[in-house]
Amino acid sequence: MNENNNFFNGIAALFVIGLIIAAIIISSKTYYVSPGSVGVLIYKGGQTAKGVSDIPVAPGWGFRKLFIEDVVEYPTFLKTAIWTKATDEGNDSDESITVNTKEGMPVNIDVSLSYTLDAAKVPDIYVKYRSPISTIQQTFLRQSVRQAIQEIFGQYGVEDSYGEKKQEIANKIQGL
Repeated sequence: MNENNNFFNGIAALFVIGLIIAAIIISSKTYYVSPGSVGVLIYKGGQTAKGVSDIPVAPGWGFRKLFIEDVVEYPTFLKTAIWTKATDEGNDSDESITVNTKEGMPVNIDVSLSYTLDAAKVPDIYVKYRSPISTIQQTFLRQSVRQAIQEIFGQYGVEDSYGEKKQEIANKIQGL
C-alpha cells in the first residue's frame, strides 16, 4: 500500500511540475497591448529585412512565438510634451527651450505640444528610432520644436518678443 501511495505521490508531483512549466511557457508567449495603444511585432529570427512587421498589433491579448518575437507598445492617444522652467509641471529641472532673437539674445520659452501617433505608421516610427516614445519625445521631437521656434524667433528682435509683436510671434509658433 505504501508503494502505491509513493507512486501516486510521484505522479502527482510530476503533474504539478508539468503544470508549472506549461504555465510559464504560456505566460511567456502571451502579450497585452493596452487600449489606446498599438504594438510593434519585432522578429528576432530575421524573417523580414528590417526585423519588424509592417502591420501594427491591435490592442488586447495575443500570442507570440517564444524567443523569436517581441511586442513593443506605443500610445496612439493624445500625448502632451511640456518643456517648462516651472518645476511643478512635470519635471524637477528647467526644461524650457532657449532660442535666440535676431540680435543673438537668448530667450527662454515654456512650450507645450500635444500630438498623437498614426497607428498605421507606428512600425515605421519604431524602425526609424528604435526607442520608446518618451525617449523620442525628449530627443528628436524636442529638437525639432526648438529648431522650428528658432526659425521664427530669429526674425524678431528682443523688444519685439516682449513687446507689441509678442502675439504675432505666438501665432506663428502655434501655426507650425
